[in-house]
Amino acid sequence: MAKPHLFVNEVRISKIREYLEKYPWYKKSFTRIQKMCDEMIEKGFSVPDQKGYVFNDACRAHNVSLVFDPYDKDNYICPVCKVNFKDEPYRKAWISFYHAWLSQMSVYLGISYIVTSDNKYANAIKEILEKYILYYPHYPNEDNEIGTTKIFQSTFMESIWLCYICAGYDMVNDSTVFSDEFRKKCLNLFKESAEVIKDYDESWNNRQAFNNSGMCAAAFLTNDDNLLNYSLYGKHGFAAHIGHSILEDGLWYEGDNYHFATVPAMVNIATMCMYNGIDMFNKSFNKRSLKDMFYGPLKSLHPDGTFPSRKDSPYANSIVNRWYCGLYELAYGVYKDKSLADFLNFTYDMKPDKSMPLSSAAGIMDIMKPAYGTREELDWRGFLSIEPETHSDKGLPVTDSINMTGTGLAVLRRKNSYLNLDYGHYGGGHGHPDRLNITCFLHGKRWFTDYGTGNYYLDHLRYYRSTLGHNTINQDGKRQSAVSGKCDLFYKGKLFDAASAIIDEIYPNTTARRTAILFDNDMAFDYVLIESDQNHVYHNVYHSFGKLNDDGYSDCEDIFEEEGYDFLHDVKTILVKDGYNNKFTDGSSSMSMYASADLEMVQYSAYAYGPPKSIPKLFPLLIQQKEGKKVIFANVYEHIDEKDIKSKKIVEFNTINDYKYLVTFSDSSVMEIDISEGVKISYDGNTESAVFKKENEEDSEISYECWIDYNSIDDKPLCIGLRNNNSYEKTALLFSEKVTLSPYEYKTFRNPLKGRGISIQDGYLKVVYNKDKEPFVKKIIDVFKYDRSKPINEADHKKNIFINHSSNFSRAERHWQGKDDLSVEGSIFTSSEQSLSMVLHIKDNEVLFSGGKYDYDNDCVQIYIDRRDQCYRNVDTLTDGIYSMILKGGVNGNVSKIIPMTKCLKDVSAISLSMNKTIQGYDVCIDIPFHCIGGRPSIGDIWGFDVVLSDRDSGVRRELIAYWSGALVGERTYMCGETDHDPRRYGLIRF
Repeated sequence: MAKPHLFVNEVRISKIREYLEKYPWYKKSFTRIQKMCDEMIEKGFSVPDQKGYVFNDACRAHNVSLVFDPYDKDNYICPVCKVNFKDEPYRKAWISFYHAWLSQMSVYLGISYIVTSDNKYANAIKEILEKYILYYPHYPNEDNEIGTTKIFQSTFMESIWLCYICAGYDMVNDSTVFSDEFRKKCLNLFKESAEVIKDYDESWNNRQAFNNSGMCAAAFLTNDDNLLNYSLYGKHGFAAHIGHSILEDGLWYEGDNYHFATVPAMVNIATMCMYNGIDMFNKSFNKRSLKDMFYGPLKSLHPDGTFPSRKDSPYANSIVNRWYCGLYELAYGVYKDKSLADFLNFTYDMKPDKSMPLSSAAGIMDIMKPAYGTREELDWRGFLSIEPETHSDKGLPVTDSINMTGTGLAVLRRKNSYLNLDYGHYGGGHGHPDRLNITCFLHGKRWFTDYGTGNYYLDHLRYYRSTLGHNTINQDGKRQSAVSGKCDLFYKGKLFDAASAIIDEIYPNTTARRTAILFDNDMAFDYVLIESDQNHVYHNVYHSFGKLNDDGYSDCEDIFEEEGYDFLHDVKTILVKDGYNNKFTDGSSSMSMYASADLEMVQYSAYAYGPPKSIPKLFPLLIQQKEGKKVIFANVYEHIDEKDIKSKKIVEFNTINDYKYLVTFSDSSVMEIDISEGVKISYDGNTESAVFKKENEEDSEISYECWIDYNSIDDKPLCIGLRNNNSYEKTALLFSEKVTLSPYEYKTFRNPLKGRGISIQDGYLKVVYNKDKEPFVKKIIDVFKYDRSKPINEADHKKNIFINHSSNFSRAERHWQGKDDLSVEGSIFTSSEQSLSMVLHIKDNEVLFSGGKYDYDNDCVQIYIDRRDQCYRNVDTLTDGIYSMILKGGVNGNVSKIIPMTKCLKDVSAISLSMNKTIQGYDVCIDIPFHCIGGRPSIGDIWGFDVVLSDRDSGVRRELIAYWSGALVGERTYMCGETDHDPRRYGLIRF
């Protein structure tokens, strides 16, 4: 028996009881909690003897969550179309919801017990734990979505469950309803779950923070010092996350949504530590602290009290949400900072826009129905930690322009207008290809916006994660590279506030700059400059609301067919001249957007999805198109009250040259905008300017990169690039030779594969171009010739493809069990002058060609051949020049077939494929005519190449994945990108 010591202790319980007597609103909050618990006990509950499944919790047609009622296990109804989804996956989603509900209700039951000392609440928790103790050994540890787990399909979900179930137990375990023997069984359950969680390290990902919180709770209850040390100070423990994954402005590196997905886990750990004599709230690691995580997101709040929808974030997340209030009540209780009290009072006083859906990043962390924040309706965290006497004012901690250099977001604020420019940290796997994206409010109204992300399980996710789905630059219809940029101008002045950011390699060999200026009179100026080494077609995209004036436009079908464009509806086009007025009208307000067209410019109007919760409703977007090596888009826009004719101020917008523009106002005054050396504004006899900042230069090492030119026309396909990042001459070593580079010079060197410092040994190409640098290493095999004297899958070929070592296998939903579990021996060769052939003998102890959720979830083979131009050597997505396919085995009387994964794969019907099951697994034989994959190679040619195998032994998802090129240490299946993986990882074949 132990007194509560995870989220409350005896001292805190005394305070809670004192506050209940003193504050009627606090009493009301508890009454709501107690009523919820009494209803649970009265209506009854039962622990499912099955594990829960994820994702099938929404109506696909309307993208809204189904109504999952914990007291109705048989109905899962869409609130829009009223369809009751009876499919098995929806029932399993209800089970997942119910497991989460039970764990969170355990916390509320615990609160009811510590306030009333009524054993009926302790008995309820005991009944829950009895069933989990009984069922846990039998929940299958298989078919998981993200990581090993027994109750759910994701490790982090079990971690949340463990943390909450531990919290509930901790609050009631001193009750007389618990025997010592039963307490031991409970502690064994917690320890067993913690061991399952510990088996799956999520590295720097936000999910590992949840894993740490679950393990931390179990460690404190079981007095396991090793487990506690692992969760706090391990390689990816709490301290490591604070020091590594929090950016300098306090935001978590994966973006706003995953910031708030991570905060509760970090807060849970710090709270448990606090009640056990360890201060993690105030401790710094690598100059970062948990306190920073509370202040970071408040720096970028929109005027309507919502958080930016950057990266994988829900749209229009309002601060007026009891879940957020609970977090900030705890923060105030810990730090006693007046600005946090001001913020809470401001939040409780806000009148939210109830036309917008109330959502949060909480997700599975808070399965209770979302509610607007009041002190009469606190969540469990707010109830346990509130300090009622704030004695403060009302206000936000940040109300002026601020450059968040860590996450890379420049926020401009003037009066009731707001504009942010997203330039910086890409955000890892949750980042979007949206560098230089903008969000703009004028006169407090949202005009240009980021819609965040859609449902991870539905096809529209492609649109929300495309470059087209954002207010930014799109080259040739393709997605941007996964790069980060820098802001070299940020200014707060009398006439204007401004920010300018530049992105190198936003596309291969392409640099883009965007400059945004915000004025007081509900007006903004937006300037984009793109420069590349080749001609490209650029789209400058704006997503807005209401209706775009498309008078004079004509119907159009001639637009890109690339990523995201298939979501466009009612596409029209027009040719416009300088100063053309694009007008969005929404209710009684409008935005006029005057365009610089030089002489002429093509524009498109279209409709597409907007806020994900509004699907299938369509919203307007404007696309401006220009072509060239150097392209400029310049627009000035203003908010207009349609009921007040005087609110319209701009009469004319004219282009002087590439860097100068004139805005003429209704009172005949003129503003000159000069972007040549920064921002210079001349207006009404005043001139104000800000120049691009030249950073203080530090000595920088010569950077090296190495790649194979797949289109080499000589015998030197190996390319080594050296770049001098300094403004002065610098010398470096390349092999044993000294190389001198001029300021900022980039120089490419070509070498034959047989040369000093270059070797091919044991199937690897190794380039040691500098003893002080990491060598370039690629797996490589020689393609041999076969004369077809026998059928190609009957001949005794020499083996040159092997996938039979632990280094080939990612850490997926289960560990690799050895060669009989999954392994490959095979051959790749040319069997004529016309084709490339492969024969693979695959060992697999359970062959399942069908039944998986997607094609790649079955036992299958993926082939990748990379013949791209060298400008794409650092591009991590499947661009033109990569020929990729899935080889799917035949079932139910059907033959095996080829599923193209890239558009450039031609004439699939000309490819011969045979797949047949064997005693040990299955064999694959494929013959690919060279014309299908870009043409015949020459002797000595080198191509990028990889073979990837998916393995499923049960369930509906692949559980293991193998790469011929080799898996990264600790790599997880989802990093394969489902149907593809990073082309920079491929190995090589040589002809």
